Amino acid sequence: GRPDEGLVWAAYAEAVIDRLGRPDRMLAELACTQGNLRWAKGDREAALAPLTTCLEIRERTMPGDPLVANALS
Repeated sequence: GRPDEGLVWAAYAEAVIDRLGRPDRMLAELACTQGNLRWAKGDREAALAPLTTCLEIRERTMPGDPLVANALS
């Protein structure tokens, strides 16, 4: 219910993920979260890039995983 605040926390999460070596699974989760937060704000255009990144990472690293279907939805 507070997407602007969520985006601030997502920036902190991105810094932590960077320090951990940018693992694909975490990058996908972050991208999905950022996209969903932007979507919740009504900024559909800004949501598209992170949601596409999420889907690409999941398709590449987690074929057959239900999270791929989640990213498609």
